[in-house]
Amino acid sequence: MTQKIRTRRINLASAEVKRFPVRGNGLDKMLEIETPRGTTYLFSNPSKIILKLYDNSGTEIPLESEVYVFKKRNGEDFGTFLGKFPYQGYYGLSEGDQRNVKFADQVTQYLGPVDKAGIRNPQEHTLEFWIDSPVAVDLSRTETRFEILAVEQN
Repeated sequence: MTQKIRTRRINLASAEVKRFPVRGNGLDKMLEIETPRGTTYLFSNPSKIILKLYDNSGTEIPLESEVYVFKKRNGEDFGTFLGKFPYQGYYGLSEGDQRNVKFADQVTQYLGPVDKAGIRNPQEHTLEFWIDSPVAVDLSRTETRFEILAVEQN
């Protein structure tokens, strides 16, 4: 049997993404990406992440906010901490700016230890993104963006 490999763009509208309410003033799970059955996702490390987050009033979240990355295996209650990165590099950048090669360094983040080339997520494992922000994050706003690429193997 031949294994199929393709690059998959995962965003807030993707079926494998689950959103969570973010209350603010502490660490909250923002979203998770669950790898579908029969598939393995490989996230490069570092990865380019498109990220634009707003509070309930439509104001961009503060630049001192931080994003944490965890990996959780099927059946585990809590994920394993992989790393964190500041929102500061995204603050004030439009989605177009983030796609511009000129800003690639600002939106390319290590998901885990720098000596690890990638994060392998087999079926039913999740890659979790948590946020530590002084404000509630509204992931339902139309201008909100999250996007990451994964190599899909099945």
